[in-house]
Amino acid sequence: MEFRSDGGGFSRPAAMFRTLRRLHGHNLENQGLNNLTDAFQNFVTRAKYFSIGRLRRTWSHSAIEFMKYRRLLPMLTSEGQQGDQFDDLEDSFMAGTSAFLARSDSVRSDASTSSSSIASRAKGEEKKIIVTNVSPRVTTSQLTSFFSKFGRISTCHIPSEERYHTIYATAPKNTRASLVAHITFKKMESAEKAKRATPEELKFYDKIMVVSPYTSSRKRATSAAVVDESKIAPTITAIGGSSMDDDRLSQISSNFSMHPTSTFSLSDVASLFGSRISIENLPSKILQRILSMVPPVDRIRLERVNKTFLEAAVKSWALSDSFSFANDGYTNRTFTRSHPLRNSHLKSFLSRCGIHLRCLDVSGVVHLLDDTAFGIISTYCPHLREVNISGLKGHWMALRNFGDSLPFLRSVTYREMVHVGDKSLWYLFKANGSGLVKVDLRGCRRMKGRCLRLFGPALEQIVLDGCCRVDNMAIEDLCLRAPNVRELRLSGCSLITDETLSLITRSMGDIRTFALCGDRFDFITSDGLMTIARLSALTDLALDYNSAVSNEVLEAIIKEAPELRSLSIAYAGTDTTLTETSLKCIANLKQLCTVDMSSLAAVTNAVLTEIASKCSQLQDIRVRNCTYLGDDGVCSLAQLSRLEHVDLSGCLLVTTKAVQTLLGAFPAESKGSSEKDALHTVTVVVGGTICDIGSLRTRGSRMVVDPSDYSSLSSSTARDLLITQSGILEICIDSDDDVSGDEFESLTAHRSFIIDALHVEEDDSPMDNDQSIQEWAEREARELGLISE
Repeated sequence: MEFRSDGGGFSRPAAMFRTLRRLHGHNLENQGLNNLTDAFQNFVTRAKYFSIGRLRRTWSHSAIEFMKYRRLLPMLTSEGQQGDQFDDLEDSFMAGTSAFLARSDSVRSDASTSSSSIASRAKGEEKKIIVTNVSPRVTTSQLTSFFSKFGRISTCHIPSEERYHTIYATAPKNTRASLVAHITFKKMESAEKAKRATPEELKFYDKIMVVSPYTSSRKRATSAAVVDESKIAPTITAIGGSSMDDDRLSQISSNFSMHPTSTFSLSDVASLFGSRISIENLPSKILQRILSMVPPVDRIRLERVNKTFLEAAVKSWALSDSFSFANDGYTNRTFTRSHPLRNSHLKSFLSRCGIHLRCLDVSGVVHLLDDTAFGIISTYCPHLREVNISGLKGHWMALRNFGDSLPFLRSVTYREMVHVGDKSLWYLFKANGSGLVKVDLRGCRRMKGRCLRLFGPALEQIVLDGCCRVDNMAIEDLCLRAPNVRELRLSGCSLITDETLSLITRSMGDIRTFALCGDRFDFITSDGLMTIARLSALTDLALDYNSAVSNEVLEAIIKEAPELRSLSIAYAGTDTTLTETSLKCIANLKQLCTVDMSSLAAVTNAVLTEIASKCSQLQDIRVRNCTYLGDDGVCSLAQLSRLEHVDLSGCLLVTTKAVQTLLGAFPAESKGSSEKDALHTVTVVVGGTICDIGSLRTRGSRMVVDPSDYSSLSSSTARDLLITQSGILEICIDSDDDVSGDEFESLTAHRSFIIDALHVEEDDSPMDNDQSIQEWAEREARELGLISE
């Protein structure tokens, strides 16, 4: 079949080709339900490359692609054509172009007939009413009988009685508080009577029904659209087509003809679409913003909806430059032990968002990732600046390729990798170590620190907690090559000596945060800790469990570093090396916000009162297991207006009176200000004290009483690492249930002994001789029935 016949006219395939192209253009102009671009391009491609002059090989496939959208053809017509002219589209194709044009002419000539049919439809709508607030107990027959008092009823329909059936199962019923019914009367007068009925006449069961006139889909459009259509309708009619209202009505009816029967009638669904906008009609940027807030797993699934969603989902990844598997709760729930994260999943994520990422965290998720994961990250995320690969194991060659492929890295976190040695870390930092700003290697026990010489002056934060094999040579290399460090944590690095500590304080004068927690520093003395006083810029200091802390060390640090905002000396020193004199010097730190003095025997009422009276910026106070701290010291905390957290766990001398005083000092509403939202909540932990929580009056106070007992836990600074006689011991205790039974029993017995000692009462037991003991034994035996009278 040629495109043109010998006589110069168009043959049937040529006319069909032009008609399909015209229909496709109308579809795009009128924003039809389906985009036929792919099908039309397929048609043209086959016509072009398989047979430029013949359509025999292309008609079978491409024509069927268009034929299956026959129900949508009213959406494809122009404003000057009726949709019913395409009811027999296949016949018009096979009959030739003349038949197609003749049908178009006949449609234009029947304009008067269509206008009369519209009038008849409007007259029929006046016989219909919509009844809302119908009781769910009402059936169709009951409702028909009830409204028959207004006149004879033609049809009565309750859409919610229909159930949605699938090929798999029947959808469950959705119970509603009220129903909607559609009623059609035989006469318009009956419908008018029902509309004018009083509420008493419409009361059925326990509800008063509401009657409203039936409105077609074209009348449910917005008022602005109606005005615009009324303005342009005469112009369209003059051209020879029908009105836009009829065209829109045919489009809507064609839309619902494509969907199976649901729990809503066509009029219900049409009313919803008449007043609401579809998400597909939203501007592309708004749809991208919406999809950017959808969890990553669901966002990938939404790509399959249609081409619009696919394009919006692809562009939505660019709106975020960071992704964390640990912080995304939905992703954590998706990947579990039975369904762990695999290399294919990681590739699926990063192939979409990797090019836009600047920060990536793959820790904290159950996975089965191997060496290939390093290659996936480096390939799809070339612009990474921060990366957390904790828990990701790999060969040293994989780490080398990973480090070489990411030249823009500024932060690397690789914590708790107990099986990673110096060789792997060396190749990880070989290419980009000089430009790193933050490095977190806590818990890497096999590391000796040879990789520390790869860092440069850009390094500002390094965490080496638990790296027990890091020696003095590695620390010396770090001091020489990275003098601008602002945060240095060496908790658990037991090989450090006084000379190395002195070198640190001389080379890194800009240190703001310093930690040296642990009780196995065999080569550090009090004289070595005195050199910390050189760090005059210190704002955070942690010396938990460090037995070398003494009065002289604490006084020197407080004197030379007055800008300290956080001080943690829990379990530090001994009862003889740390006394009340040095602890009272903490009151000289005017900027102090957080202090931890847990398990220090020198913490008394006088010490806490002195600190509370002078440190007005205090927000967080931890004094766990301070045996000699009583009510007077706790009551002194009532003057701290910025207080947010107080931990009194294990303070056996604290009673209900002191806690009640704190409750009264922090009212829920401030007298000086009417803004209630400006007041923050204060938490006080009273577990392990002799405070009776049941007798506390908490009403009217913004303080929250926590009955938990954290006295058996380590301090927050040294919670992850404790140094014992056998070396490094990992702990991560979240509750008292993790404490062993022997420790718990010993702690309970110790508390009971002290509490019993506080109740000073004379023992008036009558058992002071053998005769009284024998009489008591006989009396107890009789009560137990062991001997008879």
